[in-house]
Amino acid sequence: MQKEFKFVKHASATRRNRTTPRHTGFSLVELLVVVAVAMIIGGMCAPLLMNTVNQYQLRAASVDLDNLLRASAGRGSPAGRQRRQQS
Repeated sequence: MQKEFKFVKHASATRRNRTTPRHTGFSLVELLVVVAVAMIIGGMCAPLLMNTVNQYQLRAASVDLDNLLRASAGRGSPAGRQRRQQS
């Protein structure tokens, strides 16, 4: 003789806990705290970023000037003749 097993769900598993409300999003205070922290971090990083951009622009300008001088040295300009005579 075989026994049949029936699985019965407990009452506590089937009904929801109605004493605690469900949270479906963030509160305004939580969002304001996140925005404030992001602004503080951004304020600390902005000067570093601006310094990096300025250094990049200075390097790009020096490379452009060097390329211009090298190009003019081969074209027979007075600056190019002086450079060739010094070499």
